[in-house]
Amino acid sequence: MSSYRFCRPDDLTLIIRAINACYLMHYPDAPAMTEERLKEHMTLFHVRPGNCMVALERQQPVGVVVSTKRDYGVWIQALGCQPAFQRRGIATQLIEALVRKIAIQRAPLVTVDVPTTNTPARRFFEAVQFTPTSDVYTRTPCSGVRFVVTDRETIRPVTVAFALANALRALHREQFRPEGIQNLLVHRPTMWAFLRGEPLDRLVAWTEVDRTSFMNRRASYLIYP
Repeated sequence: MSSYRFCRPDDLTLIIRAINACYLMHYPDAPAMTEERLKEHMTLFHVRPGNCMVALERQQPVGVVVSTKRDYGVWIQALGCQPAFQRRGIATQLIEALVRKIAIQRAPLVTVDVPTTNTPARRFFEAVQFTPTSDVYTRTPCSGVRFVVTDRETIRPVTVAFALANALRALHREQFRPEGIQNLLVHRPTMWAFLRGEPLDRLVAWTEVDRTSFMNRRASYLIYP
């Protein structure tokens, strides 16, 4: 029977072994995980050992989940099992344990990116449900929302977020709580405009102005064009 444990800061070697053996082995063209690359991910993406969990069989990694930890939410960066140990519920155990820990951390959002071509992964995450044991949705079964991105170059996450927020407010005005949006947006004038009910195209136009200004400032710091 497999054993499971969350990792500690001194478990980098174990995390690297698990990623290579259980996740990257499904992507043979991807470079192997190294200590240097993992530390880069910890800096760039806020990957935290405490939010990584490994399934072990006879002290060898057979499953792994790797996630970030940020104030506005958690991103599941990797989830994988060795082929010989698939369909044994290991991935489900890893995700359920991670979700329980995330609930304790009170992260308001959990996201995962899955290629549209990876049908088994899509079906797995679409079927994931959890029931919070505290806070607003205590004992209420909850599931996720799937977005299919058809063009990564043109999608604007802020635009999608405002469109989603508008729809949620229209459909569930009594339950909708907008406070968490500011943690993601961090721009009070636009937030107040949203609360006033300004049209979506006007909100998007304001965010695009800020985005253009940022991209112009950013360009002068890029090493490569």
